[in-house]
Amino acid sequence: MIPVVVRGLAEVDIEQATAWYRREDERLGVRFAEEVSRTVDRIGSLPDQFPEVGTGVRRALLHQFPYATYFVRRENVAIVIAVLHQHRRPSAWKRRTRLTPAG
Repeated sequence: MIPVVVRGLAEVDIEQATAWYRREDERLGVRFAEEVSRTVDRIGSLPDQFPEVGTGVRRALLHQFPYATYFVRRENVAIVIAVLHQHRRPSAWKRRTRLTPAG
């Protein structure tokens, strides 16, 4: 198990999506937040199980919602850079890789 750090922009992604689902149905918002939490746990448990979708960037799909969690592995930590709807353009997460230090 390695620690997982969720960057600020990814936190905003999660908050916005959770709010959207809560407007639809309060229970959906709760389920979405729980699913993101389980996905982060899966990343921490076995980060290398997820496919690379860019240089050093891996993608973990949520099981019950059409969202993907994008993260990079740095030594003994995984850094979540985005949690985005799967229909978003890839450039949305690619821009964020430039903001993640290589160390």
